[in-house]
Amino acid sequence: MLQVKDVSYQYEHDPLLSDLNFHLGDHEIVCLLGESGSGKSTLLRIIAGLEKPDKGDLIWNGNSILKVPPYKRNFGLMFQDYALFPHQTVAENIAFGLKMNKTDKTRSKQIVSDLLKQIGMESFGNRKVTELSGGEQQRVALARALAPKPNLLMLDEPLGALDHTLRLTLINELRRILGENGIPSIYVTHDRDEAFSIADRVAILHDGKIIQTDTPELIFTKPKSVWAARFLGLNNILPAVAVGQDQVAVEIEGMTKIMSVSTEYPLIDRQKIWILFIGGLIDSAEAMDYQLPATVESCVYKGEYYDLQIRITPGVVFDLKAACSFHSGSPITLSYCRDNLQVILV
Repeated sequence: MLQVKDVSYQYEHDPLLSDLNFHLGDHEIVCLLGESGSGKSTLLRIIAGLEKPDKGDLIWNGNSILKVPPYKRNFGLMFQDYALFPHQTVAENIAFGLKMNKTDKTRSKQIVSDLLKQIGMESFGNRKVTELSGGEQQRVALARALAPKPNLLMLDEPLGALDHTLRLTLINELRRILGENGIPSIYVTHDRDEAFSIADRVAILHDGKIIQTDTPELIFTKPKSVWAARFLGLNNILPAVAVGQDQVAVEIEGMTKIMSVSTEYPLIDRQKIWILFIGGLIDSAEAMDYQLPATVESCVYKGEYYDLQIRITPGVVFDLKAACSFHSGSPITLSYCRDNLQVILV
C-alpha cells in the first residue's frame, strides 16, 4: 500500500536519510527499529506530509502523494507525549478527529463508545485526561488516532514515556487493538523487545538507510551485519577466515579451530567474515560439534536467570544466561552445534 522510494533528507546540511527505500503492505504492522537520531521520526513526518524530502517519492496505492497536503492523506500520527487536550474529557479527546471530519453526532458517539470498550475504559468517558495515569492516557491517545479510521497509522515511540513494567503490559494490548482494527501501521522504537512483540516485520534503520527488513525471528537469528547483531544485543561474535565453501578458521586463545558453518552462499577461500554464536551450553554432557574453553568474568543474578560475562579470548567477552550461579574466574567450556553458528559477511 505504501512505498517510500529513494527518499533523501538533510538536516542543517547533514544527510539524515539517504536513498531510503521502504514498503508497507495492507493490514501489516512494520516496526522501524533504530538508534536515537537515526531518522526514524523524520521518516514518519515525511510520510505524514509534515516534512518534504529533498529527493525521492512516496507512493500510496500506486499514486504519488508528495504533493498531497497532510490533511488530505488521512494518515494518523500518534506521538510519544500523546498531545491530549487537557481541558477536554476522554470522550471529547477521542471524538476530536471525528468532529474535524464533521462526522454525524450520533455516529460519532457510537464510534467513541466502541473505542472506549475496545481500550477497556468504558466508564472513563466523562473524566478529564489530566486525571488519568500514563498508561490510560496512552490508550486514549491511541483511540483518538483510530477514531477517524485513518488509511495508515504511525506511532512514534508511543510507550517511551512509560516505565518498563507498564510497557510490558501495554505492548500486548497495542498489538491486539491494532490487529482488531486492521489498519496498516508503522511503529517506531529503539527497543528491540518492543519491536519484536508488536511487528509483523522489522526494518532496521542505520546511517539513513534500511539495512535489513524481515520477520522478528529472522532479524534476530540471521542479522546481516555485525552492527545489526550488536544493536540487537547479539554480542557473541568472533572474526573468522573462510578455508572452504562452508568451513572457517577461528583463532581462540592462540589456537586455530576449523568449524563447519551453515551459510546461504558458498564462502570464498581466505574471505574475512564474522561468526555469530547463538545460544550455547555451559559444561554440557551432550554431544556437541564444537567446544570453546572460556573463563567466567562476572555473574549477576537477574531473578529468573543469571547473567554471565564469559571471556573467550583477551578482549572478547560473550554474554550468556544460566540457570545457576558461577564464581568469577571459573574455567568453563561452551558447547555449540553447527546450526548455532551464523555467518555474517559485513
